[in-house]
Amino acid sequence: MALRLFLATMTRALPAAMVLAATTLHAQGATGKLEGRITDTSGAGLADAQVHLTGTAFGALTDPRGHYFINNVPAGAYGVRAAYIGFRPIEIQGLRLLADHTITQDFTLEPTPLQLREIAVVAAENVLVPRDEVTSKQRLSGEFARALPQDRLDDLLALQPGVVASPVGLSIRGGRPDEAAMYVDGVPVSPGYRGYGFSTEGTALSIGTNAVEEGAVITGAPSAEFGNAQSGIIAIATRSGGTRLGGSLSYETDEPFSVNHSLGFNRVEANLGGPLAGRLTFFLAGVLEGRKAEPMGFAADRAPVFVQAGLDTTVAVPSDATPTADTTYVDIPRLAVSRGRCEEFQGSGNEGIRTNYGLACRGIRTPGTARSILELQAKLNYTYGEGSRITLSHLTSRKQERGFDYGNLYNPPALFGDGGWNRVLTLTWSQSLSRSAERALALETSLSYQTDRGLTSPLSPESERRSRDPFGGFMLRPLKFLFDFDNFPLNQELVDNFRYRRPGTGRTPYDLGDPEQFRPKDFYRNNAYGLLGWTESGGPDGVLKLHREKRYLGRTIIDGQIDRFNRIKAGGEFIRYSIDRYQAFLTDIDIVGDVYLERPQRWNVFAENRLDLGDVVLVGGLRYDAYSSRAERPYVLDTVPESETFGEYGLGFDPQYEGEFQGRPLSISRRDRSHGYLSPRIQASFPVTERTNIRLSYAHQVEAPDFAAVLFGVNVAALGSDLDFGKTIAYEFGIRHAFSDDMVLDLAAYNRDHLANVAGRQIPVIDPVTRQQTGSTFRFTNADFGATRGVDLRLDRRIGTFFNGTLGYTYQRANSTASDPFTNLTSSLAALLSLAGNIGPPPQAILPTTFSRPHTLTGALAFTVPSGWRAGTVLGALASGFGMYSTFRFASGTPYTQCTGAAGNESALSGEGCPAGGTAVNGTRLPALKEFDLRLTKGFSLGGTGLTAYVDARNLFNFQNLNQVFAATGTTVSPRDQQKRWASDSSLYAAEAERSGVRQEDGTMDLRFGGAVASGCGAWVTADERPAAPNCVYLIRAEERYGDGDHLFILDEQRRASDAFYAVDRGLHFFSGTPRLVRLGVEVTF
Repeated sequence: MALRLFLATMTRALPAAMVLAATTLHAQGATGKLEGRITDTSGAGLADAQVHLTGTAFGALTDPRGHYFINNVPAGAYGVRAAYIGFRPIEIQGLRLLADHTITQDFTLEPTPLQLREIAVVAAENVLVPRDEVTSKQRLSGEFARALPQDRLDDLLALQPGVVASPVGLSIRGGRPDEAAMYVDGVPVSPGYRGYGFSTEGTALSIGTNAVEEGAVITGAPSAEFGNAQSGIIAIATRSGGTRLGGSLSYETDEPFSVNHSLGFNRVEANLGGPLAGRLTFFLAGVLEGRKAEPMGFAADRAPVFVQAGLDTTVAVPSDATPTADTTYVDIPRLAVSRGRCEEFQGSGNEGIRTNYGLACRGIRTPGTARSILELQAKLNYTYGEGSRITLSHLTSRKQERGFDYGNLYNPPALFGDGGWNRVLTLTWSQSLSRSAERALALETSLSYQTDRGLTSPLSPESERRSRDPFGGFMLRPLKFLFDFDNFPLNQELVDNFRYRRPGTGRTPYDLGDPEQFRPKDFYRNNAYGLLGWTESGGPDGVLKLHREKRYLGRTIIDGQIDRFNRIKAGGEFIRYSIDRYQAFLTDIDIVGDVYLERPQRWNVFAENRLDLGDVVLVGGLRYDAYSSRAERPYVLDTVPESETFGEYGLGFDPQYEGEFQGRPLSISRRDRSHGYLSPRIQASFPVTERTNIRLSYAHQVEAPDFAAVLFGVNVAALGSDLDFGKTIAYEFGIRHAFSDDMVLDLAAYNRDHLANVAGRQIPVIDPVTRQQTGSTFRFTNADFGATRGVDLRLDRRIGTFFNGTLGYTYQRANSTASDPFTNLTSSLAALLSLAGNIGPPPQAILPTTFSRPHTLTGALAFTVPSGWRAGTVLGALASGFGMYSTFRFASGTPYTQCTGAAGNESALSGEGCPAGGTAVNGTRLPALKEFDLRLTKGFSLGGTGLTAYVDARNLFNFQNLNQVFAATGTTVSPRDQQKRWASDSSLYAAEAERSGVRQEDGTMDLRFGGAVASGCGAWVTADERPAAPNCVYLIRAEERYGDGDHLFILDEQRRASDAFYAVDRGLHFFSGTPRLVRLGVEVTF
């Protein structure tokens, strides 16, 4: 019944055409080359023989020596047919063409009488590694990716050599996680506002694995065609429709397992593709994923979280202690266990607490933390003429979620939500301008409109109620927010209000004439522990974040095969950005207020020549990148005679300075300058033996700075500045040896020098009016540098149709002076120079980056038994259609700074710095990371329909991985931190009990009130003598929950209540990764 309801919901959510997924599909946009030779049985070349990719317009004629080539073929699997008059045609089926590579396919045709010219069909023998590999490139076919036990493409890319996964993202060969560029079907889709290290991160397009034909990571030096990336290129070729209609629908869930082992996860994948008319094909794909609760670490169910469960009682609360005071009646809710195990309180003397007020406990599911992801793709592809094509594609992704906010859980108006939306609409036209057997000229033009939106805002009352426990975890309707782009528009008036600090103007959605009326109220101990810190009314308050980006992209490439060996490419692209951002506390704009509407631009041109002599391949190219933020910012005249910059304008901190100094204005506004960089690229591959190849590559890779850093505070004189390109100089030496056609070993050694990365520095603040240095502030500069050296090893192995697998190992030393733009601020490395009190740069120490892992071992393995294997036997019946797919990753822990045992460090977490001093910066590492995921499948054939059932286990061996630790102890416990928390709680307990006259000498609270218990709470007051009868009731319930129910709340019982909340806040689940989770799934294909 539940499944029927779910499918009915999906029918409303997705277009009916997306219920099935295509087989025999091709990728589009990211293209490769097919070449070869057609000969007769004597080995002589056949001139003017025809080669054709079935179902497409791609074809070629051979030259007088029998050679042919076909350029710009979208990556994917094809049928390739060779024909010549008087010879028997041959069709190779399932030949896979790889993006940006040349695949060689030769044909030998046999003379045959005309009446006997039936087509000979042969299965393709696809190579594990293409022969023209001139740089390290880790590939992953979409078919293989869809079978593996991973949900996101990033999770699969993290298994590739040279790619290191960390809690903040993927690092490619030591680069920062935001230094890779993402291309989809040959078009860059990376946002200009990335937000790495910032409190407002950018949103990036997410593509479902069922929409991917091929994914690749270029970890070596890329060709000149690809750029705006310091570390690597992520290239994705999406699927398109094939020659026949086909599809699939899959559903997987962890709901059948108990709530102690289930997050309420549900996922549906659907796609459909095939021909529409003639050579016009379509492809549609969709992924809808829901999760009722966010993943927590180990033992989350041992740290109960409570929710309101109806009315307990109502108490009268006078406004003051006078007889004529007004009285307010306050409802006291029941508090029942939501996340946790009900048996924990079965010994309570309070029947309601003992029975959990009739509510079922939800195990590891944390309340109010649902998340939903939607990924959609639609594509039309038309081929015509001699390999020309037009493609229109649309990609969209949406992520909506609620974060856990225990302090506001009982005050719904104060709860926030997060939303992110991404869309990419691309039109690509590839036109074959001329073609012969030896030459070809083609022009490809792409126009793309891309949008990203993200916001963090209070939820509307209706949306907050609807999203508490959505069916299946799916939030099909967009979350509604109290403040969004519609009711709080980002416009120039808002920018001017911030820039000129206009009093009384709307700089937040609130009227800040009386901000107190909007702040949450925390009067009572309205929680299961009898502690302070939970709001019961007021708000919402907090940081409102709105981010919106639009990109208008044009890209043109001219591709000329000038002879059989030389292929020249030249082209360029232009991107205009529209970036709007707002961030401010709703009730206090002076803390993190920032707003801007900016229109940066970026463009590049490139040219390269590829000399392909068969075994020897040489590629050389040049690329010129340029960008301008087009932002204006205030500059202030240095009027301090002793200063080294006296008489010069420097970045200002107040746009309101008026007046002159020596005939020059004290402050001016200046537009950021344009920046450019010319990058050489060289790649080479040549044989050493018949089965061994060596490759060399060298490149300068540059990337426009994150516009989040460039524009941060541009209108409020904060940290941003006019930054230059970040630069990386990359060298690589690689060797590949093929033990056989089914076993290839690849080894690459590399060095990468990271130059001019964004890093914060302390600079002096000049007051031009007083002509004095008034202090210092933090500014972004291009002063960071570092280096990465490493070795990547990859082994590809294939055993017939039964086994296919990849093993990877990475040794890497990634060091830098900063790991993100804020490193030198958060780690307190800035130093004062003694001379004249000037502020200097931090010590230029080359330290391990916070995301580095020296050793990483990964694998992706597939063992399958073909359908029909040993048909007619018992063994065949059991094993036929069986599949086992696994991925694993074992890696060194990430580094952190070990804090000393000094007072003040007891609460510090790894990665947060040491308030009272630490040891060697990033000199200690977390324990090693261990992951092993497994999927077991069993397929059945039902006529023309395939049915596959599977079980999917994540973290199969239940490895306990630690994401963070206490920096002083190096473990998940800090007795001094826990004692510090108890000391604070106990003092607040004591102060209120003392004022209310119920505290005994040993610290016990006497809550009996002569047997009246809760009825005797009328005289209860807070430590500052405000009437607070609700506090008394909450303390009574806390004693009944964590004590023996005699209403004498002794110190040991108070400590248990305090420790219970501490376990929620700093229990093992807070530090560790997700434990083992298991799903069941079913897939239907046709």
